[in-house]
Amino acid sequence: MTGNPHTSIEELIGNHPDRENFEKMTDAELLRLAAREVAMAAVITARTIQARATSLVSINTGGLADLLKSLATALDAVGSAFVQALTLRRGG
Repeated sequence: MTGNPHTSIEELIGNHPDRENFEKMTDAELLRLAAREVAMAAVITARTIQARATSLVSINTGGLADLLKSLATALDAVGSAFVQALTLRRGG
């Protein structure tokens, strides 16, 4: 993301312009936001795969398989994150 493989997560998020806003959020709000953004990325990725399925299969079947596995894992995590955010919101 930075072009430098040695970049730490602290360097990546430490000076982000929205960091202060994120730190003001409750855990439930931040978790819901993160889950929502991952869900949107998953939908966009799935639609892109659908639009290019034939060429993706013929050009890079292994890469497509890895992408689909990652997409399934992300969707599973999104569901769990939404449940956890709801639980936190209800005070659980």
